[in-house]
Amino acid sequence: MKPEKRSLALLLSLFLFLGVVTWYVVYNDSLRESEKMQKNNIFQSENPAFDFSFEYPATGWSLDESQGRTEKYDAVYLKGPVDEEKQFRFLIEVVVKPLQKGGAPADLLQAFLGRVSPWPKFKLVSKKEATIGGEKAFSAIYESEERLPIESLNGKPTMIKEQTIFLTRKDRSYRFSFHALADQWDASSPAFKQVLKTFKFKE
Repeated sequence: MKPEKRSLALLLSLFLFLGVVTWYVVYNDSLRESEKMQKNNIFQSENPAFDFSFEYPATGWSLDESQGRTEKYDAVYLKGPVDEEKQFRFLIEVVVKPLQKGGAPADLLQAFLGRVSPWPKFKLVSKKEATIGGEKAFSAIYESEERLPIESLNGKPTMIKEQTIFLTRKDRSYRFSFHALADQWDASSPAFKQVLKTFKFKE
């Protein structure tokens, strides 16, 4: 084979190889994205108060929306698995309220902690700054004790672990909360982390 033809054949082989590699990468990226969409649901609402979206697990969690009557708020509730023995449901909340003048996220969180700190065996686990949806936020993880099942006369003292986060944007405050059994925190908290990680504002 002449050198010119050999060079042309090598060049064509290289282009063919690069084409196959490119197709493989694009195909696998599309496949991974498709699989991700099948595993997750996306929250979007026509309610103008919910000017955001987020992803949550497609199985094990059901979604509900509500609005306050005496107090003005709009809330999204993600109702998770139920511990049958303790009759406790894991819960994620996103609550939107009109922002009061001077209501910074750190102040809102501090006021909230002031309301829950009298709970039995209350313990502040951590408190830190965070970023949610590109906005500055403040987060706290804390524990307290409840007798479960709540409606049982023989309820047993049970530690509940919760995380609450506040952020503000424009004329609204946003509260994110996760309620779980303390001894099942590590297994259940990824659902909440997914909501926080994928949370984004529409504008």
